[in-house]
Amino acid sequence: CSGVTAYGYSHDNTTNGFVNSTTSFFTRCIAARNSNSGFLLSSTSSGSQLIADANGVGFAFSGDDDVVLQNCLSTNNTGYGFGAPKSGREKFTRLLNCAGWNNTTANYHASHLYPINFVALSGSPFTGAGDYTLNSVAGAGSALKAAGYGKIAGLSQAAYLDIGAYQGQSGGVRSVDFSGGFDAT
Repeated sequence: CSGVTAYGYSHDNTTNGFVNSTTSFFTRCIAARNSNSGFLLSSTSSGSQLIADANGVGFAFSGDDDVVLQNCLSTNNTGYGFGAPKSGREKFTRLLNCAGWNNTTANYHASHLYPINFVALSGSPFTGAGDYTLNSVAGAGSALKAAGYGKIAGLSQAAYLDIGAYQGQSGGVRSVDFSGGFDAT
């Protein structure tokens, strides 16, 4: 992929879920149950409000330049939630207000990533299996609500985004339809 990918759902692939080869931006996409990585990102890629669940590695990096991930969630992966850049260049990949839970190796590769306000969860953040809306359990889904970074440079208003692809609505539940995206099965 190159350009912008929004509202995509890539699942149950025998390789990677989402892959880019040039500068790309991913937003509000979900990668689930892919054998290798949920997201394989090359140099100068970025992503916001992504979910990687039950993949080999949640977010893997094929390049060695700057990658920025903001408000992303990585859970239940058999390797790292957020892996190391290919060349191992330290601290060039930034995780801004990202979160992780139940990633077998670790939530993120500590010696090669630069996390800012990382949220280590104590329980599953999701409402149920295959339902990626956030639950209200303390230390789990509740810890991600209004915890995302969303301020627009130059403006003083604060934004209260949730971490992850789905956004809650104060006072009720909102349904988000991913059917307008693509299904890469």
